[in-house]
Amino acid sequence: GQYSYLLLSIDNIFLEMQSSPLTKIFYVVPESIQDSSTCKVLIQWLSHEEREKMLRFRAPQHRHAYLVSHCLMRGALARELGVDPAAVVFETNAYGKPSLVSSSLASNLEFNLSHTEGMCVLALSWHSKLGCDVEQLMKPSIEMEVAENFFCAEELDDIRSHPEDQHTLRLLQYWTLKESYIKAEGLGLSMDVGSFYFHFTEDQAPSLLLKNNAYTPSANWKFEQFLIRDKFLVALAYESQHDSEMKIEVLPAHWLGSTCG
Repeated sequence: GQYSYLLLSIDNIFLEMQSSPLTKIFYVVPESIQDSSTCKVLIQWLSHEEREKMLRFRAPQHRHAYLVSHCLMRGALARELGVDPAAVVFETNAYGKPSLVSSSLASNLEFNLSHTEGMCVLALSWHSKLGCDVEQLMKPSIEMEVAENFFCAEELDDIRSHPEDQHTLRLLQYWTLKESYIKAEGLGLSMDVGSFYFHFTEDQAPSLLLKNNAYTPSANWKFEQFLIRDKFLVALAYESQHDSEMKIEVLPAHWLGSTCG
């Protein structure tokens, strides 16, 4: 396809890059976990605050998506650390980005959670700060009217320069890139979305460009995009490894549905 260099279909395979630095990406479809005994176990993983937040969702599917996504996060981190999922303790920065408590020996284990209808994704790495975002291709939650308030003129011009049947894909490519970068920086809504934009072509990976030197990024960021199950577009922002390339491992979190096994 026209954007095949970044729309690689991935299901239990590696984005093979040379060397040791590694980012793991686990994914799960919330609806794939319905067994009541499994859900009862998962609820016990959550903190009191997380359970209260889950119960504030009115729609059952939204409560379930919250449960599965947060247990994906807890479970993946617990497996990495060799601890019980309920024992993982978080803190948040001033902008709401969670991290492992700074007193933890594993406080340098970076992670980022994203979910959309039908998919939860958790990225983690010992080697890099990171941010990720996932969107569904068939039922995009972003319209062009919203994008006009979120994208720079350069990005909007690029979308409009493509055939109309490619607008949705191009819009989602920019949206997920910008979201992954904002989440990687950990500055939330305080970031001026008009101060930076992305550029990429069929043969060129996404690059971050700043407008008017508004600020200095906290790292030398690199970006990857790929598809999961041919339906969900994922963008990943991570720190450039000057001496080696990052390897990205993408795996289904089958273990999450086997917690009672």
